[in-house]
Amino acid sequence: MRNGGGEVGQSQQKVWRLRASGATPEISVSSKEFSFKFDRRVFSVRGRAVHLTPKEVEVLCQLVANHDWPISHRQLLQAVWGAGYGGETQLLRVVINQLRKKIEADPARPKYIQTEPWVGYRFVLPENARITSRQ
Repeated sequence: MRNGGGEVGQSQQKVWRLRASGATPEISVSSKEFSFKFDRRVFSVRGRAVHLTPKEVEVLCQLVANHDWPISHRQLLQAVWGAGYGGETQLLRVVINQLRKKIEADPARPKYIQTEPWVGYRFVLPENARITSRQ
């Protein structure tokens, strides 16, 4: 089951708890292409430091915590902007486009932040990636 207590479900539950408390999740992802350390707000892509806005960090964190699974527009909007949001997909599109410009080698053909038509988005980890979450 998707959120039934497996690794992805536990990671997501931790992200939601931390989101509610205002804390930054202790999730890190490293690969040959990029390194994301959410707790320190340190991000690098292809060896270069990348500045992310607070909303970009939150969206990326949600995507990474649910890597390889599609997340609906509504879920992302509510996780990042709050429960009163759900239909404002243009807000999300702007942030996703900015993230793609900063992370993807070719933002027009994204490898990592992929669109799931009529659903939302999915973050695809490269095969050489390592994701860690401190409990």
